[in-house]
Amino acid sequence: MDSAHLHLMLNHFPLFALVIGVPIVLYGTIRNSQAMVNTGLIIFFTAAVVAVPTYLTGEPAEDIVENLPGVSEAFIETHEDAAKIALGFAVVTGIAAAAGLAIGFFKPAIQRYAATPALLLAVVTLGLMGWTANLGGKIRHTEIRAGDAATTQSEAKRPEKDDDDH
Repeated sequence: MDSAHLHLMLNHFPLFALVIGVPIVLYGTIRNSQAMVNTGLIIFFTAAVVAVPTYLTGEPAEDIVENLPGVSEAFIETHEDAAKIALGFAVVTGIAAAAGLAIGFFKPAIQRYAATPALLLAVVTLGLMGWTANLGGKIRHTEIRAGDAATTQSEAKRPEKDDDDH
């Protein structure tokens, strides 16, 4: 298994963990369920931990795919820039989640309030991770590049097909 394969295996986890964790923490906060809030905060923390090796495997993965046909350096760089921001927010979200867990352990009565910053950060991180994933998908999936300059240029080079039946 090479770093590109490892990157592809890891990159889905932080995004989908946040997709699962956000409603759990939200529900736990509304219902004042410490168990639900704790579960969601653990999911946020785990997503942050996995985001680190996901990011670190990106650069070696770039070295493998950058010379493949159809791969654009511009898409790679845009994805990499977004990944840096998403990683930063993921780490801050993980720290906020750990703080929320610690506060809940020592002062359970106020945990739902302590979990709110982690929840808000997780929503932002989820958006950033989703955007980063979208940009990463465009590196190899030309079918989702609609409207991008690189796609338009490559389509302009293809001969037109005449599909008229007249």
